[in-house]
Amino acid sequence: MQFEDGPSATLTMHGHSHMEGRTTRIEGSRASLQAFLGMGGSWIEVNEHCSDRKIHFNTSTILGEGHGGGDFALMTAFVHSLQTDSEVALTTAQQALESHLMAFAAEKARLEGKIVKLDEV
Repeated sequence: MQFEDGPSATLTMHGHSHMEGRTTRIEGSRASLQAFLGMGGSWIEVNEHCSDRKIHFNTSTILGEGHGGGDFALMTAFVHSLQTDSEVALTTAQQALESHLMAFAAEKARLEGKIVKLDEV
């Protein structure tokens, strides 16, 4: 994906692994981030390139909580916004729409083997 202000991103997904869970790796110009999200524990680690400083975050939650507790937190925030007529939300409808359009554009680009702009989805 190429963003308007210059950065680009590549997303690779696969469903075949000997391990339960999800891994994420993000490489940036100043640091890299690696994460593991699984039923047996979760963590995120940031490695700064210049200093080689590593920052480790334990993001484990109670076993059995859907998506690491994210499902419950999302629904709690949604219900709270309805009950209080609050405009504070975890994400806006516009942000949710844009993220879904990006996913649809990426899939269209994969299937058709060409560059797809968001306004073409």
